[in-house]
Amino acid sequence: MSEFLNLDRESKAQKQLQKRSVFLFLLVSVFGIVTLFQLVKLTILDSTLYTTLSDENRIIRVPIYPSRGLIKLSNDEIVTENIVSQALTMLPAKTQDIEKTLSELRADLLIDDKQLLALKERIINKPSSYERVVIVENLSPEQIAKFSVEKDKWPNLSIEARL
Repeated sequence: MSEFLNLDRESKAQKQLQKRSVFLFLLVSVFGIVTLFQLVKLTILDSTLYTTLSDENRIIRVPIYPSRGLIKLSNDEIVTENIVSQALTMLPAKTQDIEKTLSELRADLLIDDKQLLALKERIINKPSSYERVVIVENLSPEQIAKFSVEKDKWPNLSIEARL
C-alpha cells in the first residue's frame, strides 16, 4: 500500500514539475518574442529615424566665420558674400501641430503668406521628418530678438547661423 502512495506522490510531483516547466518555457518564449520584435522594430522599421539622428550626432558643425564679409575684384565687383545670416529652423517630427506653430510664427515674426505656402510645400515634400526645415532665412535683428523672447512657446524651433 505504501508503494502505491509513494508512486502517487511521485506522479503528482512529476505533474507539478511539468506544469512549472511549461510555465517557465512559455515565460521565456514570451520574453524572447518581445526581444525579437524589438530588434526587428529598431533595426528594420525605425532604421531611417536612427540613421538621421546618428548622423546628427556624428557630425559636429562648428561654424568658422571668415575674417571678411565681401570678396571683391579689383574693379569693386562683388564675387561672393561671406556674410553670416541667421535662419529659423524647425524639426517637423517633434512638432505636434505644425499649422498652429506656423500661424503663431506668421503673427509674431511677420512671415508673409507666400513664404508660409512655400514652407508648407517643403514640409510635405520632405523625405524625412527628422531633418530640419528652414522656415525663414536672413532673419533681421528684430526678428531674432522677438523669437528669443518668445522661444519658450516653440521648443522645436531653433536659430542656426549660416553662411
